[in-house]
Amino acid sequence: MIRNFDVIIKKICDLLSGLSPTVYLHGSVAGNDFKPGWSDVDILCITKDTIPEDTAQMLVHLRNSMRIDYSEREDFRIYEGVFVSKDGFLYNKRDRVVLWGASSDRITSLYVADVFTILDILDNGVLICGDDIRQDMKRPTHSDIIAAVGKQLAGIRAGAKRHAQNISKAGLMLDIARSLYTLEKDKVISKTEAGEWALEKGIVPEPQVMEQVLEIRAHPDVYKDDSVVIDWANGLAHSINAFADVLENKLADDVISES
Repeated sequence: MIRNFDVIIKKICDLLSGLSPTVYLHGSVAGNDFKPGWSDVDILCITKDTIPEDTAQMLVHLRNSMRIDYSEREDFRIYEGVFVSKDGFLYNKRDRVVLWGASSDRITSLYVADVFTILDILDNGVLICGDDIRQDMKRPTHSDIIAAVGKQLAGIRAGAKRHAQNISKAGLMLDIARSLYTLEKDKVISKTEAGEWALEKGIVPEPQVMEQVLEIRAHPDVYKDDSVVIDWANGLAHSINAFADVLENKLADDVISES
């Protein structure tokens, strides 16, 4: 298991013990695709009632305080997640929500789970503690998926233009592959599986690029600080957009089919 996982989950469950927390693990860890140096550990925590202000403040500072307590192991920033009440999650009601993000932690008043997260939790999520409430979750329709993929496509196009200081830009190729898979299957799979699926389907315009992306994905610790690889990833705009065109065409066909 990932280093510190049991420690941080126990802290969360102890802190929220009076709120009967349900905690799911999802994303790359749940999909057996966790890659140190690339992946995050995604957590969804749903509480029976509203999270009190003082508890929310403790959650906001928990990752930093644990990094101090466990100074020899500074990997708590890889844990990202949402802490929200059951009504806030299921019915999008305004409530106190704690968000652990890539760069900051904060309290907000509304959380609307994206389609990919809901599908991932329903199909692949691992219940860590509490009662399983997936039977209460509404499965996204194909129309919902089309709308979500459309938003992601726009983000991918924008990301292709940006310069990154790391290998993350290569991951846009895998994001496209996973969006294509979700459009076809109404399900979510891991990024690695999606890339391999796209290659097998023969739908990647430049398969050698996807093969290299999958190699980097398999061994990110080897490549993450390699300036040559980072420069290569930053030069992928044409390849990303060519593959994004495949996704855009698939999206257009699905829109027509739904209308």
